[in-house]
Amino acid sequence: MPFFILAAYSPIKIMSNKIYVFIFMCVFPRLVAAQGHTIHGKVISSSNGAPLSGVSVTAYGPTKMIGSASTNAEGIYSLSLSSEATNLQFTYIGMQTLTIKINGRTFIDATLFENQSELNEVVVVGYGTQKKASVIGSVVAVSGKEVLTTKNENVLNSLAGKVPGLRIAQKTSEPGSFNTVFDIRGYGRNPLVVIDGVQRDNISTLDANDIESISVLKDASAAIYGVRAADGVILVTTKSGHKGKPSLTYSGYYGIQNPASFESTVNAVDFMTLMNEKLKHNLENPTVKYTDEDFEQYANGTKKTTDWYAPVFDRTVPEMSHSITATGGSDDISYFLSLGNLKQDGFWKSRDLNYKKYNFRSNVSAKIAKGLTAEMRLSGIKDTKMQPWTDTWNLFKSLFSQLPTLPVYANNDPAYPGGVANGNNPIVNTSAEQSGYKNYDNLSFQGAVSLNYEIPSVNGLSAKALFSYDYNSTEYKGYRKPYDLYTYDTESKVYRSNVFGTPMSVFRSFNRGSENLIQLALNYNHQFGKHGISGMITYEELFGKGDNFSASRELAFAIDQLFAGNTYNQTGTQDANGLTDWSRKSVIGRVNYDFGDRYLAEFSFRYDGSSKFRDDQQWGFFSAGLIGWRISEEPFFKNSEALSFIDNLKLKATYGVLGNDDAVNYQFLSGYNFPSGRYIWNGVIQNGLSDKGLANTQITWFTYQTANIGVDLDMWKQKLGISLDIFRRDGNDLLGNRLGTLPGTVGASLPQENLNSDRTQGIELTLSHKNTLGRFGYSVTGNIAYARTKLRFQEVGAYGNAYDNWRNNPTNRYNDIWWGLGYDGQFQSLDEIYQSPVNYGGGNRALLPGDYKYTDWNEDGIIDGWDDHPIATRGVRLDDVTQRNIPKINYGFTLAANYRGFDLNLLFQGAAMTYVDYPEQLKEPLAFGGNASALQMFMDRWHPEDPNADPFNPSTKWVKGYFAYTGTVPASNSERSVQNASYLRLKSVELGYSLAASWIAKIGMQQARIYLNGYNLLTFTGIRGLDPEHTSDLYGYTYPMNKTYNLGLTITF
Repeated sequence: MPFFILAAYSPIKIMSNKIYVFIFMCVFPRLVAAQGHTIHGKVISSSNGAPLSGVSVTAYGPTKMIGSASTNAEGIYSLSLSSEATNLQFTYIGMQTLTIKINGRTFIDATLFENQSELNEVVVVGYGTQKKASVIGSVVAVSGKEVLTTKNENVLNSLAGKVPGLRIAQKTSEPGSFNTVFDIRGYGRNPLVVIDGVQRDNISTLDANDIESISVLKDASAAIYGVRAADGVILVTTKSGHKGKPSLTYSGYYGIQNPASFESTVNAVDFMTLMNEKLKHNLENPTVKYTDEDFEQYANGTKKTTDWYAPVFDRTVPEMSHSITATGGSDDISYFLSLGNLKQDGFWKSRDLNYKKYNFRSNVSAKIAKGLTAEMRLSGIKDTKMQPWTDTWNLFKSLFSQLPTLPVYANNDPAYPGGVANGNNPIVNTSAEQSGYKNYDNLSFQGAVSLNYEIPSVNGLSAKALFSYDYNSTEYKGYRKPYDLYTYDTESKVYRSNVFGTPMSVFRSFNRGSENLIQLALNYNHQFGKHGISGMITYEELFGKGDNFSASRELAFAIDQLFAGNTYNQTGTQDANGLTDWSRKSVIGRVNYDFGDRYLAEFSFRYDGSSKFRDDQQWGFFSAGLIGWRISEEPFFKNSEALSFIDNLKLKATYGVLGNDDAVNYQFLSGYNFPSGRYIWNGVIQNGLSDKGLANTQITWFTYQTANIGVDLDMWKQKLGISLDIFRRDGNDLLGNRLGTLPGTVGASLPQENLNSDRTQGIELTLSHKNTLGRFGYSVTGNIAYARTKLRFQEVGAYGNAYDNWRNNPTNRYNDIWWGLGYDGQFQSLDEIYQSPVNYGGGNRALLPGDYKYTDWNEDGIIDGWDDHPIATRGVRLDDVTQRNIPKINYGFTLAANYRGFDLNLLFQGAAMTYVDYPEQLKEPLAFGGNASALQMFMDRWHPEDPNADPFNPSTKWVKGYFAYTGTVPASNSERSVQNASYLRLKSVELGYSLAASWIAKIGMQQARIYLNGYNLLTFTGIRGLDPEHTSDLYGYTYPMNKTYNLGLTITF
């Protein structure tokens, strides 16, 4: 600009222009920043430089979160931000969290380092949490993610094979039955389940999508739960909200179920063949029932085999699960909300066997003042099981029994169901419309409110108050409908009927219970240099009540309501055992100490009071001591180059005293049982009254001393991990009766006393390996556990002789010995039978080739009861039709892998030292005197080449088979009858693919994953025709185990 023009400007104008320029320079950058800018970058792994997919990238300002994104399959992210953003935080499972200051940059790459150890993970323990490195008890934690890899309606089944020492046996897959037995280290049938800090028992029906983690306390670490801890403790923690923007997740699958192993029955020709063999298997009076003409009618199509399965049994049925969760939070409040639904159909074609469940959960935490946090956890489950009136086991018994020569319908007319044995026609009995129904409705609500206050005057000290209220109810309604079964007279062409299922009746029952927990606690946690001290003292009160009633009425009309009944034969009653009012009070304490993460110690106690005992004997003291030494943290160890490959080496030992009051039931009280029997008085039936028997005013809880020693070893940056535990638990003051040591003339029922003792001991081993090769990551984890219980002392009377004492005295013997005959194979010919030095009875005249040979154990030349000896291990029998049979050896190993967006998880699970002896129709064909059919597996038998040949003729040629000739049944309690049910199965498989974040971000999704999942897909076992976990309960007629194939989807917005 020319000088004369510049000179024309006044100083004031020049100054004002400078001010405008200054203001513009200050404001413009802020205007640009306020409009936002985008940061790009790439995230890689430090170990191999591979890009990381699915890394969460979150931007934070001084006071709040600004925005978030995820890396795509190439590790790339893009994030639009306002000027308030100051830091980026990168988080990824298995990696250390990284925070980087933005400082105005638009390109920020990040390198994430693997967690050098999982030792910093937090593990839930009794009444608190600890770092994994500091845990010195035998505690195993499973994440919710690990639970979800095995899809099943029962959470317990999803844990099988994943936790050493947690022994799980699924007895059936019947919808809504949840018939899975479990224990911890073989300790007993009642492990304590604690959900979100409250003692509860509904772990089976929890929605797995709600679970954050599950911890299993197996040793003295459980002593902090005192009188309920004797059988071990399972701690379930549900998910909580987290700081961050709200997210909504849908997770669901649709699947199909097939019977895992289900034996068919024989056709008509095979049935007639077996029947003729059974009748000819008679040395004195052999006969045949079916002639060649009978066989010919089926061969030429004049008659057809009746397939009883086809009209009632569907081998492919659906199941589905849906879950919606919402989570999020800020500095002051966080929340986790969920809704879930599950539906499982049964195998009946009527679809009248099914299970439905609806559940919700609301976990909210809020900071309501400085240092004061309030938390509310609410959940509810409503589930319903619907089934036909005839119980499932009876229906399978009927299916196995139906003869293939009898029609489903009289004269093949579907309007007239055929009259068959015992009045059970499966086509009618599987239909609720035709024969009635049984419905079970369960409702549970669980709520807990807590306040936690960090006391400002003492660093590390906090106080907590908790109140919980749980309510559950079970409602049953049964409706029995009469039905007609028909036969057809071909000559008169008349249908004749018989009525079954009478009288028409309706049954109702209602049970409810509630529990209240009050908990007041002081917690302390502080680090003094290398000294870490933490502790807590808690006062707890638990109250419970239960009530019930039931009623039934014969109906005058086909209306399934009580009001429609007759005035006679109606009942109303109550189960006295379900009418309860009890309480427990406890003082609980724990102190933890560590020095430099090297020397670890813990002491806990619980002073428990129970209303089940006399006033002066209601309180018991239970305590535990735990010590640990992390040798790997010693200076000499860290400074050793030769030992540098060891990341962690920890030795640990625990000892504690635990209690149990489950079986006591107020036996210190005397009184009467009413009603007890019925008597006729003046021509009228009256309820009777009976004395309860002698009371035991000195009865007390039984106690267990439990000890555990173990070692944890991690090497090569966690690429190899080893954990070993050896344990023993001694039970004292166990309940028993003096039935044999007092004379029978006492004249009253004897009470239980604290008389007996036992010992359970075993070993557990876990091995793990994980590694990353480029973009391919994988892990292998395996575990195996063995446990067995010996009766140290069992109160019995004196035996009459030395043999009886040896044979029957249980003292100092394992509690699971199965006595029976040894098995030596099958006779191969009549010559072998004639030359046998062992007499099986009658000079062996009735024996045939293929018959079973048994061990002459006492070598007296005779097979009888004197040859019984230990042949196997068996479960504990609970009653006439059920037993608790859990394998003594349990193992599992998991293979997991991921590559780019793909992930794969395989769980193999198995068991050994488990045996089963199936009765009735699973033991022999044509059971019940030939009135039942036969399973297909019995066709693999010894039989003459010529079906018309005399089986007792020495010249008869035989076809060999697995079973003996029809009519020979293996001796009960023999090694031939008792089958080894050991198995290895592919418990679950899941293959998933996560869509790249860059693809789904365009439609507002944060994550999308699709997967295929299978359950019980492949089994290796010596059991013939059945799944190895198929129980002999209910005579073996339980609902079959299932295989499932699921297609699932998880989406997060």
